[in-house]
Amino acid sequence: MTNPTGWAGSTAERLKYMTDEQVRTFFAAVEAVTDKVIRARDLCLFSLMLSYGLRVMEVALIKLEHVHLMVEPAQVYITRVKRKRTKEGKEKPRLGQWYDLSERNEALIRAWLKVRKTYPHAAESASLFITRESGTFSAPHVYDSTIKYGKAAGLKVHPHMFRHTCGVRLAKAGRNAFAIQKRLGHVSVISTQCYVDLAGPDRHKEDRRDDEALEGLI
Repeated sequence: MTNPTGWAGSTAERLKYMTDEQVRTFFAAVEAVTDKVIRARDLCLFSLMLSYGLRVMEVALIKLEHVHLMVEPAQVYITRVKRKRTKEGKEKPRLGQWYDLSERNEALIRAWLKVRKTYPHAAESASLFITRESGTFSAPHVYDSTIKYGKAAGLKVHPHMFRHTCGVRLAKAGRNAFAIQKRLGHVSVISTQCYVDLAGPDRHKEDRRDDEALEGLI
């Protein structure tokens, strides 16, 4: 019997993720928000979390200058919070990279930017995501929003499940460990192999595009 929570042994206990149906249910709860500004922001936020396996701090670190919509394809720069260390044990600067935006994510970012300017503190903040009250959308805001929509959808979820869902979905779609490593920003491919192992016999033979694997759900 398939476990509906996405748990399947010791590996899955560390990598709890959302099933396809749970992802759809979660996003349906976001879509149901009546405030069009909050709805636009949170659809964009959680879509990026799912597409790039973002940690909560990585969401908070995205700045307006990290979004390039005037290039083809449009791109977003993600700063990863895990740090590398030198042989001497000193920390290297945080790593980041540019990712191509899918048509869906580009459209969601444009929709959010269109209404973002209606927030009182919009002009004062360099962050992509902001709140109406303080202008600062911090990691706790991401956590609280995840819990709120999870409860509305009847799901017990936490933010890191988006990261695990991203990795598992890519593995099931046939992406190899190195491709998933690049998508998630892992320092070592050893951290990524667990997703491939977890997907096991569910892996597709064809090597589908990342966006097809992730965004066909919603």
